[in-house]
Amino acid sequence: MTSLKAVTPVTSDAVTPVTSNTLKRDMQPSQQKLIRKQCLVVIILIFLIAVIWIGSNYLYTETSESTKTPGFPSKSPPVFPSGQPSHIPSASPTGRSIKKGLIISLQVDSQNAVDHFNGSVSWFYNYKHTPIGWQSTWADDNDIEFVPMIPGPWLWNESGKGKKCFFDEGKSPLCTLTDVIDVLQDAKTTRSNGVEIKRLMGFNEMYNNPPPVDLTPQEAALYWRRLVQPAAIATGLELVSPTLNAKTKGVSWFADFLKECYDKRNDSLYPCDIELIKMFAVHQYDCRESLWNDWYGGDNSKMVTGLIANLGVFGEKNNWKEYILDRKLWVTETSCYWENKNPHPDSKEQCLRITGQMEATHGRGSLVKMEEMENIERYSLWTTWNEQIKPNYLVYKSGKHLTPLGKAYLNPGDKSVDCEFPGTRIYVDDAEHVTLGGNAELFDCESTGTNMVKFVGSNDGGTVTFTVDVPSDGDYSANVAYLAATTSTAAVSVNDGAVYNFTFASSGNLCGQGGKSTVLPIELQGFVAGTNIITFGTGTLDEIHPVIEWMSVVV
Repeated sequence: MTSLKAVTPVTSDAVTPVTSNTLKRDMQPSQQKLIRKQCLVVIILIFLIAVIWIGSNYLYTETSESTKTPGFPSKSPPVFPSGQPSHIPSASPTGRSIKKGLIISLQVDSQNAVDHFNGSVSWFYNYKHTPIGWQSTWADDNDIEFVPMIPGPWLWNESGKGKKCFFDEGKSPLCTLTDVIDVLQDAKTTRSNGVEIKRLMGFNEMYNNPPPVDLTPQEAALYWRRLVQPAAIATGLELVSPTLNAKTKGVSWFADFLKECYDKRNDSLYPCDIELIKMFAVHQYDCRESLWNDWYGGDNSKMVTGLIANLGVFGEKNNWKEYILDRKLWVTETSCYWENKNPHPDSKEQCLRITGQMEATHGRGSLVKMEEMENIERYSLWTTWNEQIKPNYLVYKSGKHLTPLGKAYLNPGDKSVDCEFPGTRIYVDDAEHVTLGGNAELFDCESTGTNMVKFVGSNDGGTVTFTVDVPSDGDYSANVAYLAATTSTAAVSVNDGAVYNFTFASSGNLCGQGGKSTVLPIELQGFVAGTNIITFGTGTLDEIHPVIEWMSVVV
């Protein structure tokens, strides 16, 4: 043990007090200068530490706010420095989502239509094997991934407009494995300057119709193992399954497809490997937040339990549930369209549902939920634009204007989005801008609280003409609010020119039965700069015409 030496205590009398004057007197000038420098360094360090601490707390606050709804940044508006633009677009995107994609059909002939979404989407597909026309350059310029698809038992021509060959041996010409590999390799080559192609999507909605319109599960599995799977292996692409949904037909078809593939796993010529299917493609047309949780949200979801019930222990495979849960979902088609019929929800109604403005029935909307769900890897809304008369489109045909649904797709879950239809409404009782002809007649629709016009069309001998002004010659989109008990035909002309017939889906009940009007977009041609007339009921077909409430031209 070390001995302790005695320490002589120091009394207060032995201590000479040190004052600032003493220090100044005893130190040399160089020492004083050094101390001043050291003090300055300490002050600077304290200031920097304070700045870093404040900054980290600010970033933490911002991150906490933005992660309350994963995938969506804080809703705080940007602050513009002095002299910078202060206008914020009404449909400003919430930021690029790694999940969100676009469907771009050949009918979308203008890049204007997709430029709205450049900062919002990260991938797209077009039901083809390669990007068509301007799609490649657009994707390159915006770092957007293209995903090729083999939607049915055939390969497309290079233009995407016709079929090059068929998988069915009873049709000619017959596709070979080399044909499929070449098409996919060409697709990868065309994207050499953009985001790399990594995945291949399989057959589209083969559960809808009986053969020969759609494939049986057995036919699909044959073409899959003979052509699709080996071509994907040869080109290094991951496989996304044929589409399914949680409803009985979709689940049953897909389970039978998996059974057939698994059953042929050791086939000597064309073995099928279900493990190579890395993602399941889902189509579900519903915007209720609760449905996505219940039908697709994990172990006990409707899709999972339905598949397990169908698969059982087929092939003595006891881990089907593990296999299913190990696959991410790609929701490659969705909207609110099939939630209800008569009427289907129009673009405004779908916008309200997706932006959380119908919270009582739809919660925050389906897309917010998809962004949160770990098992959903991607989604895309059907569709950017299509020539069918439906309220499901993100843009009007010209691509210059977003529909209400397009605004919602940019801002899911944002209750501040204006979901009204663009254009000035002209109601049928506006005597200054509307003229009734023949037997056409105004009447009070008690369920909408507005006037409507009936007895329009060749059957009833009436017409209704709207007078509108447009800024330049060209084609324009129009919104039409109507009621129809059954599917109806509207015969429409612009400036007494060519007559175009538009099919309007049933809106369900009529005025005396509590019916509510719904809105469809139509595309009209033949406008001139200045004043124009749009006439409904000019056709010669034996049409059943809808009753009309108002219309607006999108300018």
